[in-house]
Amino acid sequence: MDANDPIVASYDVFLTDSQIARYVFQFPDRDRDPEIGGPYNESAGQKPAVLRMKPKTGLVEIDVPINTSPGHYDTAKGIKYGEALKESRVLKGGGAFGLAGGFNPNAPSRVKMEGGSVEKTEDTKSSKVQTILRTQTLAGRIKDAHEGDPMYMLGAFRGKNLFISPVSAVVQLRPQLHHIDAFDETSKSRVLRGKKDGDDDGAREAEARPVDVKIKSSEAGEGSVPLNVKLLREIQDERWENYEWVDAETEDSWATYETYMIHNNPEELPGLEAAIDEESYLDAMSAPPDRIVYLTNQATPHVTDKLPTCMSNFSPHLRSPAEQTPCNTLTSMATTQSPAALVAASLQDGKVHLLLAASGSVATIKLPLIISSFAEYSNLSIRVIFTNSATHFLAGQSAEQPTIAAVAQLPNVDGVYVDQDEYSEPWTRGAPILHIELRRWSHLLVICPMSANLLARITHGLCDDLLTSTIRAWDTDGALDGLVHGRKKRIIVAPAMNTAMWTHPLTAQQIRVLEEEWGVQSDGSGWYEVLRPQEKTLACGDTGVGAMIAWQEIVKVIKTRLALE
Repeated sequence: MDANDPIVASYDVFLTDSQIARYVFQFPDRDRDPEIGGPYNESAGQKPAVLRMKPKTGLVEIDVPINTSPGHYDTAKGIKYGEALKESRVLKGGGAFGLAGGFNPNAPSRVKMEGGSVEKTEDTKSSKVQTILRTQTLAGRIKDAHEGDPMYMLGAFRGKNLFISPVSAVVQLRPQLHHIDAFDETSKSRVLRGKKDGDDDGAREAEARPVDVKIKSSEAGEGSVPLNVKLLREIQDERWENYEWVDAETEDSWATYETYMIHNNPEELPGLEAAIDEESYLDAMSAPPDRIVYLTNQATPHVTDKLPTCMSNFSPHLRSPAEQTPCNTLTSMATTQSPAALVAASLQDGKVHLLLAASGSVATIKLPLIISSFAEYSNLSIRVIFTNSATHFLAGQSAEQPTIAAVAQLPNVDGVYVDQDEYSEPWTRGAPILHIELRRWSHLLVICPMSANLLARITHGLCDDLLTSTIRAWDTDGALDGLVHGRKKRIIVAPAMNTAMWTHPLTAQQIRVLEEEWGVQSDGSGWYEVLRPQEKTLACGDTGVGAMIAWQEIVKVIKTRLALE
């Protein structure tokens, strides 16, 4: 033990009941400073009035009071929006605005918004009773859990015991603009009432039309699936479940805390048993000697056809540092064939050829899982390309981030390549070229993940490394390499990036190129398929769309395209 870093306390850890739902509500737009924000509670005068939830579709809303005291509130605007909510035909008809209403102000809904968001006040000059907006709605959505998502826990200390409880979901609640939607609706209604009867042109101009958002299937002959519309309708049709908001400092709240966050008799609980013994744990965490990665003079992990040529010359036993020869001086000792020549020699091996690639994204760590899923297919040959940035995510940091040399040892993997393999030795006339041979060899190229940088390079035609050179040399019309299962060879991409990068206008343009200009169409044209990212909590902590689609879904698509099952 380091004397400069002593253990100052130790705790016994207990797991609490996981059969109940625990949600953590976050308010990203709320300042922590009590003077301008602070918590939504009774002491701050902003205890939420009601909590609404749609458990099946995951929609959550709370109504919080607005500070209407002088100096904090514009009464004129409060009356304007309060009157709009009162007069809204959508709300009177049992409809809703925003996500709960399917983003369609004229759509009927079985879900009626709760009242209480406005209160009446009197205009002293005209003696007219007016309605003022007094609450604001915050809303968010519970995201479906996916394998690989972080697992959040709540911790509670009592004495020398630490009790941890699993969190069902983290929900980010943001202000909704239902009052503005209501004002827009009532404004249009007043315009229509001001027109003459029979003015059909005016009515058509103000008519709100639903937008049917559809996701086009990548397979020829398959119909369109209106997934987004289906979700909106499910949200619209599901009834709210209302819950009373209990303030954190009440006796009821503390009683719930004691019941579900603490074990009152921890000594009666069974002890946890490890699912793996110490020796197995050390074996799992340690790299065998034949999987140690040596570095080239470019300081990049170098793995070609199972192992770097400099590594394959070593015996299975570790040598002393004095016996180890620098990698760049041994590149020709194990084999006289270049990486390109080895690929060319396997063109007619009778196997199904899958070329995988990964670019600079955290989702690169899912690639070993994808590869391992094909272990049962002995007729499958897999080769992998790593971009320079992708290698930084597989350097043996953890059990889920093995070394690239370890990836090369996975079942069916017959080659792993990085940029310097393209020029592993001086080129001579007539010698095979790696990116051309990889294109000829592959029956399907799957890039998972595809970073924002790689997306931009592909759509702008750059070919400045091994992967983009392979992509640029792709047989886009099927004239060079022939057909696979009666169709041109395809490139499947699974984007992965931060939400802000995914929603950027440039990304939309570039994805449109892959999906529409170069995408697979029903007439057989195109060669790209895009597996759009999913919405979840990202590695950076943000929640939104941008995470690579679940790796299991990628495996399913590959099996279908290569007719493996």
